[in-house]
Amino acid sequence: MKQMVNIRDIAKKAGVSPSTVSRALNDDSKISEETRKKIKEIAKRLKYKPNQAARALITRETKTIGFLILKKEKPLVADPFYSIILYSVQNELHEMGYHLLYGIIPHGKLNPKKPPRMIQEERVDGLILAGPDMPKEFIETIKKTGIPLILVDNYSEDIDSILADNIRGAYIATKYLIDLGHKNIAFASGPLDHISVYERWEGYKKALAEANLEYNPNYMVEEKELTMKTGKHAFQILWKNDPKPTAILSANDPMALGVIQCAKDMGIRVPEELSVIGIDDIDISSQFDPPLTTVKIFKEEMGSIAAKRLIDRIKNPNQPPVKIIVSTELIIRSSTAPLKK
Repeated sequence: MKQMVNIRDIAKKAGVSPSTVSRALNDDSKISEETRKKIKEIAKRLKYKPNQAARALITRETKTIGFLILKKEKPLVADPFYSIILYSVQNELHEMGYHLLYGIIPHGKLNPKKPPRMIQEERVDGLILAGPDMPKEFIETIKKTGIPLILVDNYSEDIDSILADNIRGAYIATKYLIDLGHKNIAFASGPLDHISVYERWEGYKKALAEANLEYNPNYMVEEKELTMKTGKHAFQILWKNDPKPTAILSANDPMALGVIQCAKDMGIRVPEELSVIGIDDIDISSQFDPPLTTVKIFKEEMGSIAAKRLIDRIKNPNQPPVKIIVSTELIIRSSTAPLKK
């Protein structure tokens, strides 16, 4: 059986001590960049594979990152938003030599005062919490453990947070509808205690105010979930208004698709009689009938940034917390049209 390459083999080739090799492979800043680069190149050439179990005993590092999300109605793999963020995190961590351990906490099973098992058992070096529905008490419980922590699609002023530019996204969507001549613009909303939804509502109102259009609370419906089903329900309520809305901005794409489907079922033509915009740009949106005009959320980039930021925080823990806002982009398709005079 072929003998595995060890640190002493690399040290011999590099002309340095084994301890220098160990420190260089662990990115110790006390080792010069030139030496670190040289040692890593030799390690790569020799196809060196670190003994993770032994390394963990010495450094107390697991080279594993946790990813937690609250359970949704559907499996995570079928989630068109967080599954993409998860895969992006995983790809980025793989490039940096880390593994990913993800967990789904069922609704009703969360103990906000108890850290998850992956932290209690010291199985991860850092943790990513995804989603705006994570209870604040639970986030604070994890923060008190001292483990490096990142929030994605959520915000806390004393924790690193990665968010989409939700205010701008909803603003440019609403402004686009206004530029098409629409004045009676409704908002099909999810729960306003979710920061992303609340910010989208704020962006919607901001665009109305700048156009001197009065915000009409009857043109806003707050649903408890962000699904096609709640989109249909929201539309049924909004369509009872007099005058009826000529355009609807939805808090996310599934709700917008629900609005379109319900409108079509009622014989209302989209976009001839009703323009509809979503926010997210999930895959099905471009394939719907009609294809959905939406605001693109750069989910892959959010995942990649979260992974990089967490590893940076693990290596350099004494940094101030940051709030990173990822831009958004309006994607114009066929579910919107100019208002007919």
